[in-house]
Amino acid sequence: MSTSELDYWIVLFFALGAVSLYYARIQPFPEFGNRFGWSSIAFGLVFLISRNAPRDTAILAPTVTAAIFGGLAVIYGVRHMVVTQQDVLVAPFGGVLLCVGTVSLMADSWDEMNSTDHLISFVTASVVVMLEIYLAFRGLVVGVQGITWSKSASDK
Repeated sequence: MSTSELDYWIVLFFALGAVSLYYARIQPFPEFGNRFGWSSIAFGLVFLISRNAPRDTAILAPTVTAAIFGGLAVIYGVRHMVVTQQDVLVAPFGGVLLCVGTVSLMADSWDEMNSTDHLISFVTASVVVMLEIYLAFRGLVVGVQGITWSKSASDK
């Protein structure tokens, strides 16, 4: 993987980590968003270190990392959004990594696919993006916790 391609992944991990840390400050339970933010920054640091390594980073390393870490963050975040009602940040931000990682994995192998695989990949990517939009609206925009917590943050 070229360093310019890896730079996009580094910026994505750092940006999601920084935004998560910023928004976690105004939540009643900031530990979940903080944990996700620091983990995302740690992955960004690992890829920043690997950028300067003598051997190139494997072409799928950041893509697979984003897809797996994003998927685990979505599972963890949905549990805390719906069951415990203590967090609204981790699921949407993890969903961003899941979307970017899975769509990038599909795009990397697009040339080797036949038309049936193209159709399946397109439908899968569409479903993943629609679920991310749902998570963002459910957690950050119209969710009861998001509205309540944003009102309590403006009172401070």
